[in-house]
Amino acid sequence: STEDSEDSGLDDEPSLPPKYATWPKLEASLLFENKDWPLPFDCSNHLSLEPSSMEHLSVFLSPENRGFDVKKMLGENIGIPVEYPHPLPWLPPTCKPFKGKTKYDKLGAFDKNAQFKMKKAEREIEPSYYVYSVEKNYHEWGARVHGAMDRNILPKWVVYVLAGTYWRIFGNPTNGFDCYKWALNQVPAKYEEVVLTNLAGLLYKSGFIEDSLAIMRDSIRANPLDPDSNFFMGNLLAAIGNHSGSLHHYKEALKMKPDSEVIQQRMPLPACYLKFKYHKTALKTA
Repeated sequence: STEDSEDSGLDDEPSLPPKYATWPKLEASLLFENKDWPLPFDCSNHLSLEPSSMEHLSVFLSPENRGFDVKKMLGENIGIPVEYPHPLPWLPPTCKPFKGKTKYDKLGAFDKNAQFKMKKAEREIEPSYYVYSVEKNYHEWGARVHGAMDRNILPKWVVYVLAGTYWRIFGNPTNGFDCYKWALNQVPAKYEEVVLTNLAGLLYKSGFIEDSLAIMRDSIRANPLDPDSNFFMGNLLAAIGNHSGSLHHYKEALKMKPDSEVIQQRMPLPACYLKFKYHKTALKTA
C-alpha cells in the first residue's frame, strides 16, 4: 500500500492521463449488437481457429493503460533516448528472489515447492512490450529495464512489472514470478490490476489455470474497465468452457477497443457455441 512505500511522492503518480478511464458513450455499430449475430457463416469461418485450453492468448497489460509514461521512464529518465539503441551489452532485468509474504500465498503456484515445469515463451506479448524499442527487440527493451533498476527509477513497482514481463517473453517464469511478487508488494491498491493481469498471464502459461482465474477475478474487481484484462479474462473463461462468461468479457473489451482485430476474431467462438452449440466436432458433421 502507499503507506508502506518510503518514496511515495510525485514520482509514484502517473504523468499521463489514463487510457481507459470511463466507458465510451457510444457503442455504435458494434457487431454483437445485431440480433442475428452470429450467423452460421461466421461460425464455420471461426471455429477452425478454436485454440486448445492452454493455447489461448495471454496479454501484457502496460502500465501506460493507467497513465505511467513507460517511454520516458526507460528513455529520458535513464539517460538513453529511445531513438538510439541501448549500448551493448544488453543485460537482462533480473530481480532478486522475493522472500516476503503476499495475499496469494494460499494458491498452489505460490507454494515454495511449486515447480514451473511449463516454460512457455510468451511471444504473443512481445510486440506490445517492445513497442518503443528502436531495435524492435525485447532484449534491448529489457536492457533499459535493467538500467531503470540500477538507477532506482520510480515507481519501482512499474519497473518490476516491466522486468517480470521480459522473463515471460524469454520463457523463464520463475524469474518473472519474483519480479511480479516485488511489484505486488509495492503497488498502490488503486493500480493493482496492472500487476495482477500480468501475473495471471504468467501463471496461465505456466499451467496454473485455476490460480490465474482467481487472480483475474481480483483484477477485474479492481478495474472492470481495462480492455486487456477483459480480453484475457475472456480467454481464460473460454479455456475452461465458460462460454457465456467469455463472451461477456470479450464484449466489455471490445467496447473499449472497437477496432481490435484480435478481439473480433475471438468473439464468435463463445457466441457460436452458445447460439448453435457449435464446436469443432459438431462442425465436421454439420
